[in-house]
Amino acid sequence: MVVVGDPRIKVDEIGLPFQIAENVLISDHINLWNWDRLEPCCDFMLYRRGYFSVLRNGQRICIWSKDMLRTGDSICRPLIDGDVVLINRPPSIHQHSLIALSVRILPIKSVVSINPLVCSPLRGDFDGDCLHVTQWAEWSNLLSLSQDSLTAAYLFLEDGVLLNKPEMQQLQMFSSFMPIFPAIIKSTSGAAWTGKTIWSAFAS
Repeated sequence: MVVVGDPRIKVDEIGLPFQIAENVLISDHINLWNWDRLEPCCDFMLYRRGYFSVLRNGQRICIWSKDMLRTGDSICRPLIDGDVVLINRPPSIHQHSLIALSVRILPIKSVVSINPLVCSPLRGDFDGDCLHVTQWAEWSNLLSLSQDSLTAAYLFLEDGVLLNKPEMQQLQMFSSFMPIFPAIIKSTSGAAWTGKTIWSAFAS
């Protein structure tokens, strides 16, 4: 799948089209703690095919109704939000070519979305790069500022960079940091925030 950069995707996430998520199956054991999460998957598989199979005591059993399920059954379910997959951009030239990211299902059909900050280990530059979604595992990340992000950070930290109140409100809609006090409280154009002050809030 072709990769695109999306800053709205978290750095530990990968946005997958729903059609891919439906066809990538992972094994999961049913128990009392995960039934609320697995029940919608079972409903989806029954709606889509009318049945699905589980592994019970080493034997494959066909399930036609949720009432047939038992604790301990192993089902092959589609990907859901929060699952972890390994992504790889061939050729794998170093250990960071394989990265684990949390799945976020998106209502799109054609592209895979990742945060631009995780492009450096994958040597991605959005010129038609392709990723392989291989398997799921415990996640870890390697983050770095590169390309446009690095240029933006440099310009943002220059002296004289000021954001007014509407610009600051717009920025906070796309970030999770707490509101910060303006560096300049009174001026001819009202309160203002410096780029360095905002960067400090992000880095803290």
